[in-house]
Order: sequence, then C-alpha cells, then structure tokens
Amino acid sequence: MKLGTMKLKKFIDDSKLEKNTLLKLAKSIGCSASYLLELANGRKDNPSIDMANRIQTITKIKISDWSKDA
Repeated sequence: MKLGTMKLKKFIDDSKLEKNTLLKLAKSIGCSASYLLELANGRKDNPSIDMANRIQTITKIKISDWSKDA
C-alpha cells in the first residue's frame, strides 16, 4: 500500500501544525515527527499495517483514500 502523500501533507498543512503540535501528533501515532513528515512529503511510503491504522485513527484520513489525490 502506498500512502497518499498529498492527503497527509494536506492534513498537516491545513492544520497549520506548529512544531510542538507536530511532535504531539507523531507521538500519538507512535512515530517520530521526521518519519511523519517523510510520509507526508513522499520520501517514505508503505507504512506497516499497524502504522497505517494508527495514522488513519488519529488523522481521520481513511486508508481507502490514501491512493487518491487530495
């Protein structure tokens, strides 16, 4: 599964996340802020199913939407 990077990037951009907020988001997902940004910017893809489920739960971006444009 390839993460729809535009969806996650849009989530981060639309939320106007400051560094502290991004760190809290990453912590709640269970990853580093740098990993989350790499996913959002398309430098990383194919998170584990567990990670994908956590991202979906926290961001409310459905896994089925990840392959769609933002």
